[in-house]
Amino acid sequence: MVEMRTFRWSNGVLVEDSTAQSNASSVSVADSWLTVDGTAVAVDRHLDRFSASVGARHPKVDVDAFCAAVCHVLSDSGRWFPRIEAIDCAGHVTLRLLMRVAPEPSVDVVLATAATDPRTDPFVKGPDLVALGALRTETGAGEAIIVDDGFVAEGAWSSIVWWTNDTLHCAV
Repeated sequence: MVEMRTFRWSNGVLVEDSTAQSNASSVSVADSWLTVDGTAVAVDRHLDRFSASVGARHPKVDVDAFCAAVCHVLSDSGRWFPRIEAIDCAGHVTLRLLMRVAPEPSVDVVLATAATDPRTDPFVKGPDLVALGALRTETGAGEAIIVDDGFVAEGAWSSIVWWTNDTLHCAV
């Protein structure tokens, strides 16, 4: 099984790009979600968050057609963890889709509190991926949590709690 396929948005079409290199330090905006046998929870919200963040950072980039094309490429079988990205390379923005095999689910994870909050923009997913990934390495845990004034503010790579309309969900 292929672990990851990379697609680049080029002239209004997603083109597979086997030569693309992952450079997380140039990711301006990103979003990802779990897809199992073609189904996912709230993909529209992920796409909306991505579109809004790209629009705020790169107002000349039209992401609507890209997001629609991403939905057509998603696999209808297997466990996948697609990530969409806006890559900033010296002022030029490239939109990209990484079709990644999803990690195996687990029922246990070791949490550790990060010593610092490395996020430069807590309201945009993407620019801090490298720093957040480093928290997991620094703590030696499966997930690092960022604590603000005694309260859990964020997980390095995981959602700890989230809202759906008026319902608060917890990852337990």
